[in-house]
Amino acid sequence: GKLEQSAGLYRRALERAYLRDDTRVIVDALYNLAAVLAEQDILDDAHRYVRQAREESDRAGLPDAGDIRLLEATILYRLERSEDALQILDGIVSAPSETPVEIQHRAWFLKGVIADERGDVNQVRQAILAIEEEQLTGELRADREELAGRLAMADRNWPAAIDAFDRAARLRREALAYRQMAELQAMAAGGCEAAGDMPQAARRYLRAGRSAAVRGDAPQARSWLEKAETLAAEIADERMAKEAREDIRRLET
Repeated sequence: GKLEQSAGLYRRALERAYLRDDTRVIVDALYNLAAVLAEQDILDDAHRYVRQAREESDRAGLPDAGDIRLLEATILYRLERSEDALQILDGIVSAPSETPVEIQHRAWFLKGVIADERGDVNQVRQAILAIEEEQLTGELRADREELAGRLAMADRNWPAAIDAFDRAARLRREALAYRQMAELQAMAAGGCEAAGDMPQAARRYLRAGRSAAVRGDAPQARSWLEKAETLAAEIADERMAKEAREDIRRLET
């Protein structure tokens, strides 16, 4: 696929950069390789390369825009090392004059996600307020909408949560961020379940599962498709249950 091709290109770029002893290009290639591997869910290798990028950059005294540290924090979070991720994120948000606004906002977003998973509603609110609405690009608007959805779920405001997750999913789709898009569809499905709207929940889980399957994330696809099948069976939607079962079978071939 395209991600594997990109990884191959960045590996070759890294070899050439080492051959030329060009530190700036070495750091760029390490960063890009880590980002592509993270998108492929090859997280241990991604973390090794992003840490190497940071170490090379620090040794050479290159300017620190925060992007390497943000990628490292994101990978650590996905490796379920939230405490390590928070240490890096706190360093980014505590020095606003030294990092671009977009990096600051993305760091606040991840802090908000971790806070939500820990049940710290006040920290989620703080993160939303820190992401200033008038300066947002599409990706940052999606970040803010996702946090708004998480906060609405914590407040048991199911319709507001579903709307926010749906808006965020559309923005992730436009940014070609399909992994995050599918996650948001599943979050919206969870909101529909909480609201008692099982047909909508089943439909969203089915869509999220199919997207994950095409992306090659079979374990996550199976989890969402099984939820879709269970809910469809509960509401006696045999056609949707059959579609989900067939999609699950395809994962096994």
